[in-house]
Amino acid sequence: MYVFRQNSDYYFDTEKKIGFMARVDKGRTVNPIIRAIDYDEELGSTSNFLYRQGTFVDEKWMEHTLSNQEILGFRGEAYNEYLNRLNDALGQIESDMFQREDALREANKILKALSLKGYRVTDCVKAVGSPESESWACLDEADLKMVRGYSVYLSLEAGDLVGYAQPLQQPYLELPETTYAPSFSTEQIHMVLTEEGIQLFEWTNLGEQEDEIAENTKLLSFDEIKEEMADHLLYRAVADGGEEAKALGDRYRYTVTGVQLRAVNISAYEEPKAVWLVPAWVSSLKYDVTFSQQTTMKGNDIELVLNAIDGGYVMPRLDPRIIIP
Repeated sequence: MYVFRQNSDYYFDTEKKIGFMARVDKGRTVNPIIRAIDYDEELGSTSNFLYRQGTFVDEKWMEHTLSNQEILGFRGEAYNEYLNRLNDALGQIESDMFQREDALREANKILKALSLKGYRVTDCVKAVGSPESESWACLDEADLKMVRGYSVYLSLEAGDLVGYAQPLQQPYLELPETTYAPSFSTEQIHMVLTEEGIQLFEWTNLGEQEDEIAENTKLLSFDEIKEEMADHLLYRAVADGGEEAKALGDRYRYTVTGVQLRAVNISAYEEPKAVWLVPAWVSSLKYDVTFSQQTTMKGNDIELVLNAIDGGYVMPRLDPRIIIP
C-alpha cells in the first residue's frame, strides 16, 4: 500500500511544470477532477490523463485485494466487513436499464468522439461505487448509496494481438538471462461507465507509433517458452532464497493459472527513449514456499512476461522513485 499511495503517476517532487490538475464545476457535492502529466525522461514520468467522478472499484480490484489480504493475513473484522460489503455490491444482478452491452457501446462511442483507433477491449467487468464520494479510505462511509456499472479496459492492437500492461510488482534486476527493461509500460485506456454516463476515463502511457520494425517475426514454440519459464522461475527462486535455500531443502511450487499471447513493450535497441511493441507470453502464476522446517508460506501472485521471440524476461517498468533493496 505504501508504494501505491506514495508513488502516484500524477505526483513528482519537482519544480518543473509537467503536471495539471483541475475541478470541473458542475455544481455537485463532489465535482469531477481532471489530472494530466507529461513525459519527462529525467524524472521518469510518462504521459497520462485522468478524468474521474467520485470513486469506483471493480471485480479486478476486488480479486487483487482479496488475494493480497489472504497472503498478508492482516484483515481485521471491520476490514472483512468492508470488503464483504463491496463484494456483495459487485455480485448483485445486472440492472435491466444498463448492461454490459450498453457499457461496451458507450465505450466505443467515446473512442469515436476522440478519434481514437487501433484499441481493443481486453476486459469488461462489473464496477460499483459512488459519484459523490472521494474518501481516502475508498467507499468506507456509512450508508453510502452505491451505483453499479461496468469497468472497461482497452489496449493498443498489434496485428492480431492486443497490448498488455504489467501490474505493479517486484522486478528482478540481475538474473542470468536476457532481460528487457522498457522505459514505459504498454498504453492502456480504462473507463468506468454507469447509466448516468462516464465516471472515469484514464489514458496511460501515451506514445507515438513511429514505424514497423519487422513483419511476420518467427516466434519460439510453446514448448521452448515453457523451458524458458522454468529457467526463469529457478533463477528468481535462487534470487529470493539464495543458494543456502537449496542446501536447506526449501521447495518452491508454482501453479500456472492462465496463459495469454499478448503484445508488450520492450526496450528498443540503442534507443533508450523508445520501446518496441512485441509478441509476448503472459503467464499468471500462484506459488508457495515450503521451508526445511516443513512450514509453508504463500507468495504474491505473479504475472510473468516473456518475449515470445527469444524468451527474454520483460521486467515491469521500474518507477525511479521506488528503491528496491
